[in-house]
Amino acid sequence: MAEASFTGGEFLKYAFDGNTEGDSFVLHFKTKKPAGLLYHMGDGSSNYLNVGIVTGGITVTMRVGTGSLDMFIKPNRIRFDDNQWHKISVTRKVQ
Repeated sequence: MAEASFTGGEFLKYAFDGNTEGDSFVLHFKTKKPAGLLYHMGDGSSNYLNVGIVTGGITVTMRVGTGSLDMFIKPNRIRFDDNQWHKISVTRKVQ
């Protein structure tokens, strides 16, 4: 388990191997920004996983090999850009 805090211009690099059986991570974050990239994991080619904020909701985009996923999460009465702490868990499993 690792922890990092950012003020806007920093980033953390994580090596992504699209051939693994899966990855799992948890993000705890708070922001006032309605749009931006929270997390990017990629191998430098076409394999990547992005988690971001768009209009106060969470977007997850993943491309691994020939598979892809695009998801947008914006619950009623909840915004993720409210400067409160939020927790997101993402798990990728190869089937």
